[in-house]
Amino acid sequence: MKYLNKIEYKLVKEQVSDYHTKQLTSPRDAYDWFKHLEDSDREKFIVVCLDVKNKVVCFDIVGIGSVSHVAVSPREIIKSAILSNASGIILIHNHPSGDCMPSPQDEKLTDNMKRACDMFEITVVDHLIVGKGQYYSIADNKRTHIDNTDKLASIMNE
Repeated sequence: MKYLNKIEYKLVKEQVSDYHTKQLTSPRDAYDWFKHLEDSDREKFIVVCLDVKNKVVCFDIVGIGSVSHVAVSPREIIKSAILSNASGIILIHNHPSGDCMPSPQDEKLTDNMKRACDMFEITVVDHLIVGKGQYYSIADNKRTHIDNTDKLASIMNE
């Protein structure tokens, strides 16, 4: 007799901080929350999952790399968003060199994630790059096709 594998997913909530009440209304809010990444000696990639009012539902470290790159899978990013029932995500990673300017790979990943998330009706609100004492918001600098003006405007008017 052959058996099928049963796959079961469980969402395990760890009490990390009081993040579930934190509303992110600007790139600066997200930077302030994750600026500790500037002290890391390796690139780390985090996805922050948001509800419809940009309140943090959860965050997930989806990759830890070397001093010059981190490999991340769009599949893992989307999995975090879907399992947390997020309506939006913010991508955040650091550059241990301290320079927060996006690389061509950063911009390509952002565009790819936007297209992938669109299929699941998940908004890529921003992609922040954290450097030494500074950050770069791809959405604010319109370097890719992220258009979060409607979403952020609706949050600001509430």
